[in-house]
Parts: sequence; C-alpha cells; structure tokens
Amino acid sequence: MTVMSDELQLFALLLGAPEPESLVVLEAMAEGHPWLAAPLAELKHLPLDKWQGEHTALFVSGYPHTIAPPFISALRHGQMGGGVEEALIDFYQRLGLQPDEMPADYLGTLFECAAWLQSQPDRAAEWEALWQEYLLPALPDFSRRLIEHSGLQLYRAMGKRLEEICNERA
Repeated sequence: MTVMSDELQLFALLLGAPEPESLVVLEAMAEGHPWLAAPLAELKHLPLDKWQGEHTALFVSGYPHTIAPPFISALRHGQMGGGVEEALIDFYQRLGLQPDEMPADYLGTLFECAAWLQSQPDRAAEWEALWQEYLLPALPDFSRRLIEHSGLQLYRAMGKRLEEICNERA
C-alpha cells in the first residue's frame, strides 16, 4: 500500500486545529481511507471543544511538555529551528516553493510538499529525498507519540497509518 497525494494532504489537514466544519471535511475525505471510519464515528459524538483540547495537548502546548510537536527540529533535536529548518528552506527554494506562515520544518508543510512532489512526474528524486532526509527520520517517533498518548481514535489511527507508511518506505 503506497501513500497517495490525497492522504498526505489529509495528514496536513489533521495537524491543523479542528474547526466547526472539520468533521464535514473529514467525512468528505474519508472515502479511500478506511482507517478513518472508527475515528469519524467517535468524533460525531464528541463536542468540538474536546477535539480541540486533544489537538492542543498533542501538538501545541501539552503540560508539562508538548507530546507530539509537529516540527522536525523539535522531534529530532528537542528544540525549534536550527539546521533542519535551514536545510528545508533551501530544499523548498530549489523546488521553487516558499513555505507560507508556518516554519519550514512543520510536518503539515512537509506533507503538502510531498503531495505536490508526488503529482510531479519529473520530481521523483526530490520526493524520495524529502522522505529519506526529513520524514523517515522523524515520523516513527511522532507516530509512536500519537499512538501512545492520544485519547482520541483519530490521532491514534493517524499514528498507526503513518507507522505503516514508514515501515513500507524503510
């Protein structure tokens, strides 16, 4: 099973803060992603503020530390910025891309970039480099954190799916 562009975009979306329309968007994207079935059933019965609280605890500001920071530098080096972020800025510039408002090493940005690269037949080498140099070194730890610490099926399922993809790519 190979990761597809729409699934990479789905991962980027799941890293964003849940909003009132997020459940509808996820339901629309669920076709072709059976790992979303049980999490969607759970989310339909969950108040939005509980989902938002779980997102914040995992990705933004859990106490006493952020459980699964969605930044390569934080996952690999325990702090934001540094060499990984600078290398990714150079990588994006070579592709003719510019990350928007988020740091260059934000996993959502990397998933979006990987999805774009996958849609470009002449960019297979860059797609492979993105996985080998940046995603595969960080995603196993990120996935493990989601699986072990999330109180919601959504993020545990995301962690398991990312783990499967890493195992396929290894």
